[in-house]
This record gives sequence, C-alpha cells and structure tokens, in this order.
Amino acid sequence: MVPTNPPSTTCILCQAFDVNCESCVTGERKCAKCSTPNMYPDDISHICVSCSTTCGGSCDATNGICTTCQDNYVFQSTRSRVCESCSIFDAHCAKCSSAFDRKCVMCNTGYYPDEIGCLACKDPQYVALSGFCSNCEIGTYKKTETACESCYFATENCNVCSTLTVAVSNCTSCMINYVLNGGKCQLCPSGKYYNLNSKSCLSNDVNCQIQVDKSKCLLRNSNYFLANGICQQTTRCHSPSNITMFSCDCYDQISVNSDCQDKMVNCKYQKVKKNNFICINCNDNFTLNGNECQISQQNMEIRNGIIYKCGVGDYLDISNECVNCGVSVSVCQLSRTKVMPLKCYTDYVFDTTSNQCVTDENCQTAKYGFCTKCASDFNYASQGRCLQCQTNNCGLCDSNSCLKCLDGFVRYTDTWCISKSEISTCKTFSSSGCVVCNEGYYQTDSKNVENKYDYCIPIESTTVTNCKRYNAKNNKCVECLDAFKMKSGICAESFDEDDKLKTSSKTATETTCLIRNNKGCQHCADGYYNINNECLQCENDCLFCYNTTYCTTCRSGFYLSADMSCKSLGALQESCDIALPGGGGCAICNSGYYREGISCTPCDESCALCVNSNECLACKDGYFNIPSECKLCQPNTTLSNCEFSSSSGCERCMSGHYLSNYKCYECSSNCISCDTESVCTKCDEKEYVLVNFKCIHFTKVEHCVSAQKSKCVKCEGRREPTYSGDSCTDSVNYGVVIGIPITVVVLLILTITLLIVILFYILQRYSHKQQMQNVCVFDIKSSNLTMEKMNDVLCSNKNVLRFDIDSDEVIKVDTETRDLICIGNTSKHSLKVQFSVIEGCDCYQIGTLPSIVTLKQGKACEFELFIKPLCSCQIKENILVIALDIVTKTVLSNKLQIEVDTEQSTKLNYRELEETKQIGEGSFGIVYKGNYRGNVVAIKKMKQSDNKEETISEFRNEVDMLDKFWNEYIVHFFGAVLIPNKICMVTEFAQYGSFQDLINKKKSNEVEMHLRIKFILDASKGIEYLHENGILHRDIKPDNILVISLDINEKVNAKLTDFGSARISTC
Repeated sequence: MVPTNPPSTTCILCQAFDVNCESCVTGERKCAKCSTPNMYPDDISHICVSCSTTCGGSCDATNGICTTCQDNYVFQSTRSRVCESCSIFDAHCAKCSSAFDRKCVMCNTGYYPDEIGCLACKDPQYVALSGFCSNCEIGTYKKTETACESCYFATENCNVCSTLTVAVSNCTSCMINYVLNGGKCQLCPSGKYYNLNSKSCLSNDVNCQIQVDKSKCLLRNSNYFLANGICQQTTRCHSPSNITMFSCDCYDQISVNSDCQDKMVNCKYQKVKKNNFICINCNDNFTLNGNECQISQQNMEIRNGIIYKCGVGDYLDISNECVNCGVSVSVCQLSRTKVMPLKCYTDYVFDTTSNQCVTDENCQTAKYGFCTKCASDFNYASQGRCLQCQTNNCGLCDSNSCLKCLDGFVRYTDTWCISKSEISTCKTFSSSGCVVCNEGYYQTDSKNVENKYDYCIPIESTTVTNCKRYNAKNNKCVECLDAFKMKSGICAESFDEDDKLKTSSKTATETTCLIRNNKGCQHCADGYYNINNECLQCENDCLFCYNTTYCTTCRSGFYLSADMSCKSLGALQESCDIALPGGGGCAICNSGYYREGISCTPCDESCALCVNSNECLACKDGYFNIPSECKLCQPNTTLSNCEFSSSSGCERCMSGHYLSNYKCYECSSNCISCDTESVCTKCDEKEYVLVNFKCIHFTKVEHCVSAQKSKCVKCEGRREPTYSGDSCTDSVNYGVVIGIPITVVVLLILTITLLIVILFYILQRYSHKQQMQNVCVFDIKSSNLTMEKMNDVLCSNKNVLRFDIDSDEVIKVDTETRDLICIGNTSKHSLKVQFSVIEGCDCYQIGTLPSIVTLKQGKACEFELFIKPLCSCQIKENILVIALDIVTKTVLSNKLQIEVDTEQSTKLNYRELEETKQIGEGSFGIVYKGNYRGNVVAIKKMKQSDNKEETISEFRNEVDMLDKFWNEYIVHFFGAVLIPNKICMVTEFAQYGSFQDLINKKKSNEVEMHLRIKFILDASKGIEYLHENGILHRDIKPDNILVISLDINEKVNAKLTDFGSARISTC
C-alpha cells in the first residue's frame, strides 16, 4: 500500500500508484520493483520506466542495470544501466564476445583478436581467414595484410619468392626450364637445356636439337629418332618406311621408339616397342595365342584375327566363334538367334517342315541334303524326302504321276499302269513305254482325247505311204519298207535329180547319192556331203567337202587355205593343179606341165604328162610311147600295118600281121593270122591246113582230100578228120562203144541207190528208237506236276521259260543254258508236238531235245530246251509250241514266253544302240555319235559293201585287242556287235575329235603348247601300256589319238584308239 497524493487518510494499492510496479517502498509513494519486463523504478519519479535500448531488452527490475547487451555491445567496465559499442572499447574490433564481456572475437581487416585487443600482423605474415597471423605458402608472397599472391604474378615464371614488404617480393627460384637472371626468370638459350638438378642451363647432347633434360631429347637430327628421349640412329628404315620423331614409321609394322625389325614367324602385322615384339595380326588362317601365331586346326578361314568362315560342320556365332552345327548338319548359319541348316551330311536329308536334317529310312542316296534316289522303286522323292507311290504296279513315280511302271507294265495314263500284253500293237517295250511298234504303226508319246497313251498308231492314218517307221513330230518317214528307198522323208522305189518319184528302178537317174537304202542316203557322190542321210552339194569351188564350211579338196585352179576354204590360184591356175599351203607355189602341176622348184614348166608337145622336158609319163592323143625305144612320145603315123593304136603303141594289127612290143610285123607265108612269126593261128582259106601252128598244103596231110578254114574237112575212104582238123583218123561205132558201158553204169547206180535208201531207212528207225529211249513220256494223271491248259489240245507245267534250273544268276553269253518243260496232250487224238522260233531271232540260238515227239491221248513229254545268247541282252520273246493232230490234220500253235537276262559282256545287242548323228566316214565304215545304256558313245559301223573276209578279220582283231585292254590312256571299249549285217564297234566318245582334227580346225594359238605336250604325253603312256603287255600298235598317228578334254587340270586329256593293225609281239 502507499499513501495517496495528496496525502489522505487512506492508502492505495501499489499497482494503483503504478500499474507496472510489483512492490512499493513501505509508506512511500515509491516503486521498489517493477513487474513489467524491461522496466525498472526511476530514481526521480520513482515509477517504472523502460530500460536502455543498449541493454538488448533485459535489465534488473529494481535498479535498471543491464543484464544483457544489444548485439555487438558489451558491458561497461563497471556495469551500469547502459552498454557501450565494441568499437568504443577497441577501435579495431568488428565483433565482441557473445558473453557481453569486454572481449573482441573478430577484428577489422588487417587485425587479429588478442587478449589485449585487436592487433596487426608483422611482415611477412598476413592475417589469415582464421583471424590469426599466418605465413604465406611457398610460391606466394604477402600481397596485402590479409592475402598472399603467387610469385608468378609478381615476377613472370617465378616459382618461389620472399616478401620484402607488403606487395613487394623477391624471386628466389624460377619454374622448371627457367633460370634466375637479374631477378628475372628466363628460358635457356638455343643449344642448351635446363638441368633440373643444378637448375641451370647446360649444352645439348650431340645429334639433339631440342633437349629437355640430360636423358630426354625432344627434336633429333636427320637419320635419328628419339627413343626414351635419347637420339638413336636408324639402320633399317628404308623406303617405303619413313623416319619420324620417335621411331621409324615402318610400312609393315608399328614401331614405337624402335627401328624396323624382322617380323615374327607367321605374323602379318606387329608392334615393336623398345625392341619388344608384340604381334597384332597374324597371317591369314593363323590365330594369336599369347604372342605366337598358331595355324588354325579347324579349317577355318581367318584374317586379321577375325573368323570369316568356319570348317565343315561349324557356323559363326555373334561372338565370332565357330560353333558345331550338330551331328547331322555339315553347313549351317546363324540367322538372328536361330541356327538354320543349309546342308546335311551324307545319309541325312533336309526336312522342309521342321527345317532340320533328319534320317530317311526310305532314302538310298542323298545329295546336298535332299534325297535323290529312294531305296525302293515304290517310293519317290518329294521336297527331299521319300514318299510311297500311289499308283498300282508303279516302279518309279513323282508326287503327281507314275514315271515308270513295274516290269511287264507300261503307263496307260499318268496314274494307271497296264500290262504289256494288253498292247498288241507294240513290238518292243522300254521301261517307260513302247520303243518299237509293230510294222505298219508309228510310236507316239502323246495322249488321246481320253488322256490315255496310244503308244502305237497305224501309219495308214497319216498321209505317208510305203513307210515302216514314221516320225510324227516332223510328219516324215524315217525308215521305209525294205523294198523302197527314202529321200527327204519320202519313200519310193527310186528318185531322179528333180526328186520326182519313180515307180520302176529302170528309170532311176539319181547321181548325187551312190548308195541309198530304206533309211536314206548312206554314201554321197563326189562333190556332195552327207547330212541327216541326205546329200548336199559342196559350195565355193570345193570339189570334196565335209560340210558346207569345211572343204577337203578344191577344184582345179584353186588351193585349200588354212581355214579349209578354197582360194583362187591366180596366175598359177593354168599350170597348177594343187597349190602349196597358202598358195605360195605349186605342189602338183596340171597335165602337160612338170614341177621345177615351186613353178610348173610345159612338157614336150608330145607329152600329156612328163617327168621333165626329155621324159614323158603319158602321151597326148595321136602319140604313143615305147619306153624301150624312146622316153618321148612318137606320132601314131609312124606305126605301119596298124589297125588300132593307143598311147602305148599299136594295139591291133592288120590281117596278116602280128603284134610285138606294140608294133606290127608280117606273118609267115600262106598265114593270114598269127601270134608271132612262128605261131600261126589261121591259114589261107582253101588250100592250107594249120598243123603245129604252121600252114601246110592239104596234099601234104596224109589221107586229106580237101581243106577249108585252116582244117582238113574231107579224108579218103572210111577215114574222117580229127576234131582239130590237122589229120585224118579211122571212124568208130559209138553205139556199141558207148551204149554198153553206160547201161552197165546206170544199172549199178540204181542198185547202189536202192541199197542206200534201205540202209538209211533202217538207220533212221534205229536212231528214232534210240532217241525215244532218252525221251521222258509219262501219263499226265499219274504225274505230280501241276499242268495248266495252253489251248484246247495242249497243257504245260510252265508259262514262262527262265532257264534258271542250274543257276539263279544271269546266264552266260555264247554258252548254252538249259531249261525243262513238260507238254501234255489233252485232246482225243494223237499229236505231233514240236517247238518253233519266231522269225527275226538274231540275238540268240535255241534248240530242243527231242526236236519232235508223238504224244498219245493223256500223255506228256519232258522237253529239254537249250538257249545260246549271241550278245548281252534282255530276252523277252515268244516261241511257238506247234501241235499237229494226226487224225484231223489240224495244226494248232501256242506262244510260250522266254524271259532271260544275260551277263554283261563285250558282245552287245544292236537293239540297245541309238544312233544320233553321223560324225565321220572312212574306207572301213561310218562313225556315228550315239547312246548306249545312258552313255554317249562312238559307234563304228562296217559298210555293207566291205563285208570281205579280210576286212572282217581285221575288225575282229581290233575287237579282240580292245577286249584285252583296260587303261585310262586307252579309249574305253564298251563292246561290239558281231551279228551279221549289224557289225559295229562301240567305244568311248571323244567330243573334241582326234588330235588331227584339232590340228586342222583350230589355230595354233587356240591350243596352248603345254596342252599339246600333254596330248603327246598321254599318248606315250598309252603306248607304254601296250608295250608292257607285248602289243605293237603299228599305226601311231594324230588321227588315232582322241582328245577327251581341253582342261589341263584333268588327269587324262588324250587316249589311243584304232587297234585294227595291232599285233602281239613275239620278241
């Protein structure tokens, strides 16, 4: 409580006196303690007033002394109601202590706080950020009181300096490569380098233009390079390599601080550093292993360390490594992330569905991952796999149709095989259809309106007449009937030059073809050449030619050039017949000239042909030559008593003269015809008789009365002239002399003939009994054989004869093979049974035992048949079983089939040869290009006109020789046809002809020399083979060396041929 003002009798509350007062002085209107913060009682008014602002809002509530200070203020040395600024108690203080005591914690710039206040740093120290004095770092100096600066800025290129005073330095050490000179840092002059140890400039080493230190040069002289800073001279840096600063820039390696060095073994590109070798890339197909190049062991193709191609069975993955394709795949590739097979191993095929190589049990031969031949003919290859044929009786098919039927069947449609027995118009079948039709039909492969094969169509349905074989494609006959000849596809008995048909051979006037048969012209006349069995005239002054562009002989006045064409002789035409090659002179002169050097000189006027000017070989008309008298010819007018003369002299003399040494001489007296002077052949007509080649008067011939025609014609008495008429003889009774002996002889002959007939009959009966003893005749009903009906009267136990009772293998050629068959009589009468061969059988011989037999009703006979094949063939023909009914005289026949396969031999079947083109003709025969069982062959056929015993003997000799040979340098011999009128030889076909053909047809630059030498070497090897086997060829020439190939890489390029003259040496 406090008194009131003015004083009163009451006291009031202290707060009523001062609302900010907490407590008052007892009995006085004075506040002792304020209640409001930051207020204290005023000394004068004694009420609460605010503290000083310097107190920071906090003072004592009773006396007002500051308990805190304003920011950056401190208590006074004696605490009071106010605080003073830091700068008042220390002028350099920037911030005082937060405890408000009189202590500076941060001074102004250039001063640092100390216990006694803010103090300044002494040189060379500066005031660091920490507020304390600190020395400048090495390489700096005191720039200001609070900062240091790099010596470099005070002195350029100075590294270490000292502080003289603020902002003033003194350089004591320069940067590397600089030296101190007059307080400045400078580079070493040219020719010197900075030495780091001595920190001074020293002279450069020899051969170094710019040097860094004692062991390091930067720029070398020429022919030197820097290796580890040292100049080294190069000895192997030659062009195209170049010297660089630090090494030789070698063209085939990387050289670092080194000269060029020898490359490492099998290293393609290497790096050489300080003579240390490091291979970068190996040669092709070598791999880098460590620092060595090793050859690839997996047949990989590698270049520059990168695999470009893997070996068989591997593929290249994305990491450039070869990975195995798998056990069935030989070639594959990686496509994106999947391995795709491209080629399968043998015995594996490619499955297009799964794109994998798989096994196919039905496949026999696989190639390139696809099946090319199925194991069974009942399968076909489709998309590389073998599938089963869908056509019955089909042996070879594809996906849509049958290509080949089974044996005994042929294609009727693409999906239908029928039995050959159902096609009656075909004579000979092949595996795919009819090859030879019956006569009067032609073969066709087309289909009819029912989409079925006709095979054989009657030739009568065409416009061609007299034709045996017809070509439907060309609408021409290819072979006429045997009685007709063929020309340009037309058949007629003969032709004239205008191709008009002749109906009678008497009017044939054709001269272009000398030999024409039913197949066309076989031999052309001179001046014509044969092409497709027709004769075309040689052209361009050619007398003989091979074809229209290949001349072999020129007409008179022309010569044969190197390109086998005829060129004019020019001035030589009159005197020269055959010119030298190139027309440079004459080889053979015309008649009336003789060869002198390379020119022709006229003969003597009497000579048609001469050796020189003084000797004739033939005379002109009106001249003759008797060599024993004169070498020149004499006029015929000098021949006396000559009736007919020739170039040899007189050929026939006049009557009364005889010919001797081509001249006429007078006969002896009374002789009108004689051979020589002493040999008379005819006397005077009436008076003289020729006796011992002399003319004698008839009165001097004993008993001769008269003479005529050089004979005595009448004698005295019963005498008569002899047959020769040169004498007379007694007459004879010829009826008695001749008649009796003739009668005796006739009777004797009749008696002997009768005895022979009787004896022959007895022997035949005996022989028949003997034969029947070896014939097996038996009762059909009691036999255990199964007999099948052949016709109304015959039955047999077999329908087909295979001749396999002795062996199941193929039968031998030229050897008899037997088979047994039983024929039975099912008629009511006795039958005579025998076998007969159908005409045209020239490939084999067949016989039976017994040849004929008589069978009673219900009886059967076992026949033994023998077949002898004459060539390698497949026989599928019929023979006839003929039965004669003895009672009714009726003849019945039935066909019995023969099916036989022979062994393969050199005796060939001419029906298997197919002639395609005539390629040559010689004196021996004609050579054709043809086919034999799928092989292209040369067929050498004998001319029909040359079937002489000597020619055939030479042919057989060549066949025998070829049959003994087997050598790759001898022409391969397939065999020969020895059937009469079909004789030919089949050998390997040489597509380039003979060595002589190459010489004639090709220029010298077209056949290289080493290939020509190879031809001769191959021929020599063939001759060596012959000589080693004791055989002499005896006809070695370019015509007999066949050129097989022009590829020098082939093992064999030429082979020997033509062994017709070859003989076995006995030496």
